[in-house]
Amino acid sequence: MRVLIHGCYKREKYVYEHLIPSLKAQGVEDVRVWMDVSKEGNLKNALNSFRACSLLDGGTWHLQDDVIISSDFAKIAMEHDKGLVCGFGNAEWEGGRITRTGLRPAKYMWFSFQCLRVPAWLAGAFYDWYYTKAINNPEYAEYINLDGYDDFFFRKFICAEHPELPVVNLNPNIVDHIDYLLGGTAIGLRKDGKPHRSAYWKDEKLIEDLKSIL
Repeated sequence: MRVLIHGCYKREKYVYEHLIPSLKAQGVEDVRVWMDVSKEGNLKNALNSFRACSLLDGGTWHLQDDVIISSDFAKIAMEHDKGLVCGFGNAEWEGGRITRTGLRPAKYMWFSFQCLRVPAWLAGAFYDWYYTKAINNPEYAEYINLDGYDDFFFRKFICAEHPELPVVNLNPNIVDHIDYLLGGTAIGLRKDGKPHRSAYWKDEKLIEDLKSIL
């Protein structure tokens, strides 16, 4: 099982002192960190990571650097280490889709970039779709200029190209979103200041333990 953490420099300390050790403690050996070393911006950097993962065997679990993993993350991720899998869902982001747990057509997938398993072939197809179709679509110009919305573009790609592909929306979730403990959003696109946490999280003690050491 391979895990790729999408990191930013402001959260390096958390990634290397907490997130990676927690993965290793559960037996996850192949953990990689993807940083925007060329300063290309959030969207291009995310796309480049997908292209890189498309060249690897199997699939990759993509984690953001502002998550905490569940106590059984590795066990559940290994059990679902195939196909397209959403390991995180937020009720506010999803609306009615949040109840579509388990195996579903991909048009019901969540905005799950906090924890998303993507097969190599699909990662490459997404990269190609963005640079051949999305980038030339005037409907997306505003989103492209804002240099974010990688999850938005991935879901647009899925709905346009692979709406009936199977996806698993995991319940319970295997990560929770803790950017509110790490200084808030790193790319400045969300203005409401509210935590956007997992809809199906069962390890609240892990959050409390983390609060005590951050």
